[in-house]
Amino acid sequence: MLEGTGLIDPGPDAPAPAAQMPYARLEMRQQRERLLALMRQLPEPQRQVLEWHYLQGHPFDALAARAGLSKGRISQLHRAALDALRRRLEEDG
Repeated sequence: MLEGTGLIDPGPDAPAPAAQMPYARLEMRQQRERLLALMRQLPEPQRQVLEWHYLQGHPFDALAARAGLSKGRISQLHRAALDALRRRLEEDG
């Protein structure tokens, strides 16, 4: 749980942090681009919930007020969007 925080010494045999691994940043960038491309394929309400929550940092209650929906409905859209993304990622391998 504390890995990567700098609060513990992982020891000499631990792998280097991602910031020190040149390909780790490239891989993260590629995964982010892939995820964003898959998000663009989602139905508009699901896509908006993910964008507002994860990319813009808004909590569910703010999303509900912004969209004129209940917090429960936002939660349903969020869950459906995550499930759809997981399915598509699994299908792509």
